[in-house]
Amino acid sequence: MLRVSSIGIENLRSLADTRLIQLKPITILVGRNSSGKSTFARLFPLLKQSAEASKKGPLLWWGRLVDFGSFEDAVSRYAPDESITLKFAIDTKPEEFRSISRRSVGRLSLVRLVSTGSVVIKATIKRGKNSAYVSKIELDAFGNSAFIQLDEHGFATEISSGSYKWSKGSQVIFYASQDKILPTPTCYKAASTDTNNTTYWEPHDVFRIEQAKILRYFLHGNTAEEKVRQLADKIPIGSNSDVYNSLCQITNPQSFRENLLHHTVDGYTFRRLCDVSFASHLESMMDLIGSALKTFSEEVIYLEPLRANAQRYYRQQSLAVGEIDSKGENIAMFLDNLSWSQLKDLNDWMEKHFGIRVTPSKQGGHISLKIKQSASGGETNIADMGFGFSQMLPIAVQLWAATLKTTNSAPWHRDPVRPTIVIEQPELHLHPDYQAKIADVFVAALGLEDSDATKARSKINIVAETHSADLINRIGALVAEKTISPDAVQVILFDQPNPQSSSTLTIAQFDADGVLTNWPTGFFTPSVYTH
Repeated sequence: MLRVSSIGIENLRSLADTRLIQLKPITILVGRNSSGKSTFARLFPLLKQSAEASKKGPLLWWGRLVDFGSFEDAVSRYAPDESITLKFAIDTKPEEFRSISRRSVGRLSLVRLVSTGSVVIKATIKRGKNSAYVSKIELDAFGNSAFIQLDEHGFATEISSGSYKWSKGSQVIFYASQDKILPTPTCYKAASTDTNNTTYWEPHDVFRIEQAKILRYFLHGNTAEEKVRQLADKIPIGSNSDVYNSLCQITNPQSFRENLLHHTVDGYTFRRLCDVSFASHLESMMDLIGSALKTFSEEVIYLEPLRANAQRYYRQQSLAVGEIDSKGENIAMFLDNLSWSQLKDLNDWMEKHFGIRVTPSKQGGHISLKIKQSASGGETNIADMGFGFSQMLPIAVQLWAATLKTTNSAPWHRDPVRPTIVIEQPELHLHPDYQAKIADVFVAALGLEDSDATKARSKINIVAETHSADLINRIGALVAEKTISPDAVQVILFDQPNPQSSSTLTIAQFDADGVLTNWPTGFFTPSVYTH
């Protein structure tokens, strides 16, 4: 399965260019108010609500999770061309890449990948007459670069791959629906019926003609067209050298390998073949990348900074609840959906890290949440406890639920992907001791405790926006204790020197002793906010 490994944004509010930010197991966002950290954090739920909804444009600017207003509200005042660009890096491996390409009507072929590495995709969004639209797509993969220009109706006006370029004509078009984050242009050719000469559009591969011309440089002059088509189907996706080595394994027809060996990887003819072939593979690649982006977006879990107040009673509903909502309002329904064994597992986990156990208690048509503290031993309605418990509980339960080894019958079942949990101000209304405990829960949720921290692999990514020095310092202590590897954590510092400038990002990391490097002295003291 293709996975999103990095994400970035250009010209979203104060964020002129974040560059690509690697998604590490723990990413902490810090900075003063209005410095851009919340904008970056809310990029993730923006993608989620956009992937879930039917819409006209690529992004749903306001929805059930976040509200960016409109494209006009979201685009940065510093953007020279009034555009917003989404950037992603996708990790690929040959064994994880599976695609079927429709070469022409009734003809399918398997697309192979022969290189390992990251594919970087950029989608630029501009304002249209009716809605925003993707105006430009850029793709870089294994030394290959492609560029697609689109109009607001979804028609490609230009496609380039390396030195090869296609421009819009009257007989061949590329069309993509503009309702996706990554539109995938499909090629069509004008055709006419035999009866009344009505024009219609049929699937086509305009790059195949150019491929065939170039392939004949490597073939005997009498090679049949069908053999040329079969050879074109065997051209994989990858770096030029990996493609060359793969094609050198072809022994039929014999003339192909003999002629290929007379050309070099850097020769004009072979480079031209690679450029055209990469253009021919764009639709298949973008289909797979688009699916990866959709899955990544749908698997985002978002918890807002101001979570719901605790209620003495929650009205019972006969609904299966698979995920805690962004405010934690359905926490009682979620807990009531757990089986006895699942609730026990959760409470064992909660008692270990917070010294509490939680029990949903049914009374008539209502549910109350009872908290039992290990120290006191008695049960108390959550409404009678400190406000911090209601703010902490959705975070702890959601982290526990996201890392379960589920089956298809479990209500929160997900495909084997890596969910991204985004939490704004997890420390809100918590005592400093509990703020520090949040760091322990993060590490526990990653599955890095009680294991070799240098080799462990997390099943989730956590992005937390915080003002808590206690939380960050505790993570540093866990690094120093070798509970978590310093490579698994990054702290991103957002700064906006003045309201008229764009935000800057600085990435700090812990060293082996748990000390932050590339970190401004006295950051958490009041003087650092004086400009």
